[in-house]
Amino acid sequence: MNDLIEVVSDFTPKTAWEKHVTATRWGKYITDVEQRLILQGQELAGPPVTALEIGIGGGRWGKMLSDLGWQITGTDIDRASLDICLERIPHAECICVEPGSEEFPSPSESVRLLLGIEVSEMLECDWFIQEAQRVLEPGGVFVGVFQNRSSLRGLLKNWFPTKGDPNASTHYKVAYSPWRKQMTKHGFNMIEEEGLCWLPFFSRGSDSRMIPAAVAVEQWSGLRRMASLSPWIVFIAQKVG
Repeated sequence: MNDLIEVVSDFTPKTAWEKHVTATRWGKYITDVEQRLILQGQELAGPPVTALEIGIGGGRWGKMLSDLGWQITGTDIDRASLDICLERIPHAECICVEPGSEEFPSPSESVRLLLGIEVSEMLECDWFIQEAQRVLEPGGVFVGVFQNRSSLRGLLKNWFPTKGDPNASTHYKVAYSPWRKQMTKHGFNMIEEEGLCWLPFFSRGSDSRMIPAAVAVEQWSGLRRMASLSPWIVFIAQKVG
């Protein structure tokens, strides 16, 4: 466990997005949950072999997994972010893909660990589940983040899109429960599901001193266990086999 702590603490934000999400209390809160479940998922997957991250960006999670022994392949639509990823993980295979791409760049049953962290506009699509099922080896693990339309935050975001956000229309478009059923239909067991971002008053850029108290309420009240109504769900799924 001490080795894990040393690995995950050695991170310096480099991309504008990384700096944004690590600069505020709300961003750190989300990052902490994502990090914990990624580490839990990679332990469940077994000995490190091949990992594929969709939307790898500058490689903040890929670097962490690489330091734990995983062979990293990552995709993104932003070449500049991939250049930073390669600086961090020189032996990674970083692939720039077209925005409309609906295929993962991996052979069937060749991946042991798949990440889809904060790429909800793709993860919610039927083709994403199909590709996840295709590339993962039997027993392989899929860790992702889902933004749930059937939540208070989801309803508010659809009714009142954030002004000036060009990506506002891509979030909270699918309900979690039917998507979860599709995962099960395609041969996945949902191992862990943790809800977060329940209080709609905070956003990624929020640095309010009230956030720690809000997070504590979320934990103590049991809201994190109510995945079907949670705004965000960080999940660990395992392919049957």
